[in-house]
Amino acid sequence: MTTRILIRSEQGLATPNDGSVCQEAARLAALTSAKIRHDCGLAHAAATIAAAFLASLVEFVEALTIVLAVGIERGWRPALIASAPGLPCWRSLC
Repeated sequence: MTTRILIRSEQGLATPNDGSVCQEAARLAALTSAKIRHDCGLAHAAATIAAAFLASLVEFVEALTIVLAVGIERGWRPALIASAPGLPCWRSLC
């Protein structure tokens, strides 16, 4: 049993063997999907970049808060010694 695919167009119904209608339908689908992807790309990228920036800012404030709390409670030397291994990792990201 074979399955027949029908494409609706202005000229009526066509099977994939009818090249002109199928090619036109494929061309229109490609143009439409490319335009949709192009229009949404910048909006999605901006939202993703903003979310990542805000998340990293929150993590920075959290790490700074921990270092300040340890510095005030136990002294600055242990706080700075404990945070020193993280500095090369942070620098590699910037």
